[in-house]
Amino acid sequence: MAEDGYGGCRGCLPSKDISFEKIKRIIDEYLSTFEEDICVTGDIYRRRLDACKNCSGLYHKTRSSHWDSNADYGAACRYCGCFVQVRAKRKDKVCPHPDGS
Repeated sequence: MAEDGYGGCRGCLPSKDISFEKIKRIIDEYLSTFEEDICVTGDIYRRRLDACKNCSGLYHKTRSSHWDSNADYGAACRYCGCFVQVRAKRKDKVCPHPDGS
């Protein structure tokens, strides 16, 4: 348990709350810096996000059953802590789930 008595993820502290719009903007800005040759195709990207959507290791801040890869930028992987939109975009990244994707 943290010094402040909070036992959860430090990134989820109320003081760390950030809007989905801001997360989306930050991720979009970061993704826009990727050279095309390090990115997967759009079809592979969508398939990877679909695999993430159906994975028990997906931490979804809203905890809603709705998944929209363009709106739900609060989705992170429980196994590596990444925002899945970033990991899914890169050719050199693989699913960190112990069983693979």
